[in-house]
Amino acid sequence: MSLSVALDVETTGFGFKTRDRVIEVAGLVFDSETGQVLSKFETLINPLRNIPENSSEVHKLTAAHLSMAPTFEEFGPWLAHLLGGKRVVGHSVLFDVNFLNQEFQRNNIDFTITEFDCTRSLFNGSGLKETAEFFDINYDSNLHHGALYDAQLCLEVFLAGKARHKIETPAKFNAIYELSESRPISSLVTRQQLGVSSGLVEKQGFNSFNTPLNIDNPVEACYLWRLADYLSDLQITKTEREELNLLAADLGISSEDQTALHTRYVRELEKAAMRDGMITEAEQNLLEAFALALDVKLEVDLSSAKAELPAKGSLVCVTGTTSIDGVHWGKEKISTFLSANGYKFTDVLNKSDNVSLLLQESEGSQSSKVEKARKWGIPRSTIANFVKEIEG
Repeated sequence: MSLSVALDVETTGFGFKTRDRVIEVAGLVFDSETGQVLSKFETLINPLRNIPENSSEVHKLTAAHLSMAPTFEEFGPWLAHLLGGKRVVGHSVLFDVNFLNQEFQRNNIDFTITEFDCTRSLFNGSGLKETAEFFDINYDSNLHHGALYDAQLCLEVFLAGKARHKIETPAKFNAIYELSESRPISSLVTRQQLGVSSGLVEKQGFNSFNTPLNIDNPVEACYLWRLADYLSDLQITKTEREELNLLAADLGISSEDQTALHTRYVRELEKAAMRDGMITEAEQNLLEAFALALDVKLEVDLSSAKAELPAKGSLVCVTGTTSIDGVHWGKEKISTFLSANGYKFTDVLNKSDNVSLLLQESEGSQSSKVEKARKWGIPRSTIANFVKEIEG
């Protein structure tokens, strides 16, 4: 068996070796000889920085979507383990490979992707849409730039082109694929769970590889693979719960250990949500959905996410700008609003200035001021929520 991975990434921008970072990774592990898909994986990545608007317009992801996702530091070792001994396939694949290798290096992960095939170079030299249409493969512009959809489309292009042009895969890539050897990381977060245009396409049957937690025990990992698959829609039906119970029994997992695994799953998500010291409304909704599905009580205090209004005369710092009901709120408008309501405005955040509140442009904002406020214990609120609360 010769294994490859059809892979795609989305990023904060196009600047290689700049501040840009990977924000989504997805792929399909397949047998290069038969074309059989063995598994898929996908997750969003928290880049610990904001995403430019022009990039969000392309892939539909914002900082708020990524706040509960693992960082590359957490996800990278798992990805390196999965990619080891496999050839990567992608469209304009140098873009994906360069970004991933940059992330591996930045996070001191001893792994480099060196073997890959580019479907753009192998075939007609056009974009993914044109190449798919060249091979009479259906293309959906609404799903394009979702990493999982693009990875699957790239795989279909590769297999179609390989059949037509009789491309041979190098024989030295003959690693044996063993699920039990792929060690997962903290709970992953996908577009589908967030309700963002999902790249998931069901026309090929493949097993989920969206695995939670840092589990070395292959028995527990096997159970969690199935659990993560059922949680893709944030619900566990009666039939799915019965199947999970049967699987646990077959694996020798007691009901107590089964409950403990469900609890660990939720605790990992809580830990990710509290990474920036604040639970946003979107994070709260997602945590509650997971907790309800798994019948686990949340430990984080969800209400603590809402900052109280500071006393009149307090200094309020602002980072970024926003739009409220279609009206742009720039620094001048925000400053005027604060002054009219008895507050002092600043857009400089120093520890010694006694700033009482930081207003950020959006939930999930990861500007340098947000990081300072989190570190110094300064309460935060979005500009829109603050305006709404002031106006009653």
